[in-house]
Amino acid sequence: MLPIWKICMKTRVDRKKVKFRWFHHNQELKGVVSLRIPHPKEVFITGHAQVISAECVDGLATVLTREHFEKFWSMYPNALLARIHLCSRQFRSNRLKPFDLSNLHGYDDQPILSLSELHVHSKTPTLSHMV
Repeated sequence: MLPIWKICMKTRVDRKKVKFRWFHHNQELKGVVSLRIPHPKEVFITGHAQVISAECVDGLATVLTREHFEKFWSMYPNALLARIHLCSRQFRSNRLKPFDLSNLHGYDDQPILSLSELHVHSKTPTLSHMV
């Protein structure tokens, strides 16, 4: 499963904790639900969240709506998109249901979305120029 969206908290001993939402990769759902030709970067949000020590986090993945994902897929080289996934469905009770990821708290705070604004609205260097 893929963790995403951290919320930092502090414990009594001043150690940072991180709260994650979990997503399933499409390979993990084979045989559980019927997936007709899934996109290789598609993940499915679950209702599961977990709080762990921030020290255990290797890094975060970015999960975008289909619209944002397709926009970035066409704008940037594949190497820069390795940790970016798309999600438009929720896996719940062994079924897939439509899900609007953009309604989740923190969705608009993902750094890559600010790059889109730079690319479209200014002459400031974009990600493709910073590499």
